[in-house]
Amino acid sequence: MTKVAWLTGIWSLALAGALGNASCTSEPPVEQCFLPGDEDGNGLADCDDATCWRANGECKEKCDDQPNDEDADGTFGCDDPDCWVKDGTCAEACTDGKDEDGDGAVDCADSDCWVKDGGCPESCVGGNDEDGDGAVDCADSDCWTQGAGCAEQCSGGNDEDADAATDCFDSDCMGKPECTESCTGGKDEDVDNLVDCDDPDCLLDPACVPSFDADVKPIFQKHCAGQACHIEGIGAGLFVVTKYDDMLKPSMACAGKQKGECALIRIKEGSMPKDCVGCVKPDDIAVIQAWVDGGLAP
Repeated sequence: MTKVAWLTGIWSLALAGALGNASCTSEPPVEQCFLPGDEDGNGLADCDDATCWRANGECKEKCDDQPNDEDADGTFGCDDPDCWVKDGTCAEACTDGKDEDGDGAVDCADSDCWVKDGGCPESCVGGNDEDGDGAVDCADSDCWTQGAGCAEQCSGGNDEDADAATDCFDSDCMGKPECTESCTGGKDEDVDNLVDCDDPDCLLDPACVPSFDADVKPIFQKHCAGQACHIEGIGAGLFVVTKYDDMLKPSMACAGKQKGECALIRIKEGSMPKDCVGCVKPDDIAVIQAWVDGGLAP
């Protein structure tokens, strides 16, 4: 063997060994995160490959329901604030103090949370149905508590202001239309156990004022027109108690009064009917009084 051939053989063996060693020790291919293609051959390219998920990297969080932290900030999906954008895919959680849907309203301030049994309490102001029960503000019984600011409605049987007094039994309702005796209809609107004309509130109501012909005349006729007193043609005082026109004439016995008024005064003081003190019963006197107070209606 010549020296040249021997050297060539030695070089060939060395080269073959070097190449063999190189193929055993070279680094595996690395995913190039921003070059198209799956460089490391694992079936995942670029930001789909976890190799590319690094803090402050270029991969953006995918706001889906997969437990992948593409931007490597320790949170993923809708737990990642990067996903809290308006018209995004994240729904408001309603209880964590965060604005997951990015609409500027947090938890129970977000109308997305106003659903029945959703955990949001009625705020009692603002005109919203936060608890989703179909009743708004003071129409919601959740608001019928001390300090909630709800006023008694005076009808309906509810204690809206939570003062243990309901409707017309609540002093807040005194004088309101719902609690004023109507004087007709057979109802006790002001809840004083007196109905219509039996209620003193109706004393001067047109529906309750006695008339002369129907109510007062029979009383006068019974007690004042007997024994030649106050009857047609004769009688003290020169007036007939059964004639309405006479009742309106000025009285000589009661200065400044009409004869109808004077008759009431004389009955109450006991000077009429003559020799019969107490003959006119209190209920009849009350009728005459109501007639006088109501303007001596015919």
